[in-house]
This record gives sequence, C-alpha cells and structure tokens, in this order.
Amino acid sequence: MFRFVKKNKNGFTLIELMIVAVVIGILAAIAIRAYSDYVAKTQVAEVMTLVGPLREVMQAGLNESNEWVIPSGAVTQGKYVATIVAKSEGGPSGYTLIATILPKASAKIANKTMIFRFDNATGVWSCNEGTIEPKFRAGICR
Repeated sequence: MFRFVKKNKNGFTLIELMIVAVVIGILAAIAIRAYSDYVAKTQVAEVMTLVGPLREVMQAGLNESNEWVIPSGAVTQGKYVATIVAKSEGGPSGYTLIATILPKASAKIANKTMIFRFDNATGVWSCNEGTIEPKFRAGICR
C-alpha cells in the first residue's frame, strides 16, 4: 500500500535567510554610523593634542612680553590639522588660536574650525567655539 516516508528537513527556508539578512543589515547600519562618529572624534582629538602645549607656551609669552605669537618651531600641523593660527583681537579675552581641519579628515569635520579663546583677565581657556559640532569635541569643549 501507501507508505509515507518522513523526510528530515535540513537547512533554512528562504524567508528565514531573508530575515537574518535584514537584521544584519540594520545592525551594520547602526555600527557604521557609530564608527564614523568615533573616527571624527579621534581626529578632533589631534587638535587638542597639538594645541595643548602651544597654549601653555603662548600664555607664558603673553605674560612675559605681552606678545601673542606662535613661537618658531612649534608644531601647527598634523595628520588631520591643516593649520593653527594665532589671532589677537584686543581686550583681555581677544586672544585666540584657530585650528582648521584638513579636507582629507572625516566628512563630518573636514574644513571645519575649532577656536580656543584665552581670557587674560581670568587666565581661563575656552574651546566651545568654531564650526565643529559639539558632539565631536572633547568633553571640556562642549
């Protein structure tokens, strides 16, 4: 008579594979966005690394000789930093360092600036100005 043979199913169905592919795609999209933000933050960190020692030397020069100039031999360029320029706009809080990011940096920060302002009256630096979005800056510069 008729015999029913029981077949063992092996493998996955097409719908199961499609669901897994969609889930992996969503997770990848989230990870790529987070990673690109991380890359931009690390590139902005180079600005902090270059400006840190420069701030101290320039502040000392301002206190000693009342001059706001970048000393010769100072590092003002980096892998992602195009230039660091000193400007004196007059008044106790008119001393600035302006760092410009290179075009080859992350698209989120390319060609943008970060401004460090020194208030000679209080002796305090601020770095919350410029065109770089706050989320890419160091915590003290937001």
